[in-house]
Amino acid sequence: AVDPYGFTGTTTSGYDTDSSGKKYYWTGTTTDAWASYNKGYLWATNPPTFGGYNVIDVKNNIATSTTWTNGNVYVVHSRIGINSKATLTIEPGVIVKFFDYLSGFDVSGNLVIDRGGPAASSSVPKTEKVYFTSYSDDAVGGDTNGDGGAAKPAMGDWSYFLIQGEGKKVTMDYVEIHYGGG
Repeated sequence: AVDPYGFTGTTTSGYDTDSSGKKYYWTGTTTDAWASYNKGYLWATNPPTFGGYNVIDVKNNIATSTTWTNGNVYVVHSRIGINSKATLTIEPGVIVKFFDYLSGFDVSGNLVIDRGGPAASSSVPKTEKVYFTSYSDDAVGGDTNGDGGAAKPAMGDWSYFLIQGEGKKVTMDYVEIHYGGG
């Protein structure tokens, strides 16, 4: 892509400012020297980070046991299944944002969010919460959608957790759930 201002180098960090004046810093490589000004993000690396978090897009079912790690914002883009033989472990401090009203979890396997149990990493502070929220929620994890705070989160922005299958386990400890219920 060509920068409309003719810039041909790269920029590796910058910030956006929301309507209240709060700055959200990002890192990554963009070919747009004015990324903080004209919002013309032309990313050369993926993913960029917002508010100090790496942004990881989740678009496929979880077929094997997986751990989502602290310091990341996971954006769930649809109904994501946790398959019957898989376990999704989410570390303290992880932020999960759901893209739209169709997004959610179909849990046929195991979902473990346990800040003090054996699945919790000893290097992660046990006081950090896990958040499940809307993609439009800038108060948690920064302006992940890059709209400068234009979209406001609301109840029903994402769908649900569907827990199914006999003998499956869902453990949630120190979790906040915002704007679900679509």
